[in-house]
Amino acid sequence: PPPLVPPEEVLPGDSGTGRRIVYSNQRQRIWAVDETGVVLKTHQVSGRIGTPSTGTYRVWSRSETTCAVSNQAVCWRWMVRFAIGPNGGNVGFHEIPVKHGRPVQTDSQLGQALSGGCVRQATDDAISIWDWAQIDTVVVVV
Repeated sequence: PPPLVPPEEVLPGDSGTGRRIVYSNQRQRIWAVDETGVVLKTHQVSGRIGTPSTGTYRVWSRSETTCAVSNQAVCWRWMVRFAIGPNGGNVGFHEIPVKHGRPVQTDSQLGQALSGGCVRQATDDAISIWDWAQIDTVVVVV
């Protein structure tokens, strides 16, 4: 029999079809799903509860390195933008930011809603999503 998946790792129902990334804002977890509905990867993230709103989006921009518009001392890598936040800022998947060269949170804090709006990931996970989520990849926020 196939291995049992822990409940927190089960892909949410009503999360679309086809090749996509699913982001559960409440569970602080994302899934990369192939065109046949198979989950290729899932991992914990740190986002902001309620941001972005539930719905279907598409990746529209990517940057290997970027910094916060409001604070150039806060920078990160592997940015995959898919939404605009309530205050007009870009929302995307990326690695945990650094401020003056120091991470703003630890990998062990992933799973907690600690972000100002984006979806933070461990570096290896951010690289994996960067490699997989090209322009026009569907992102479903549940």
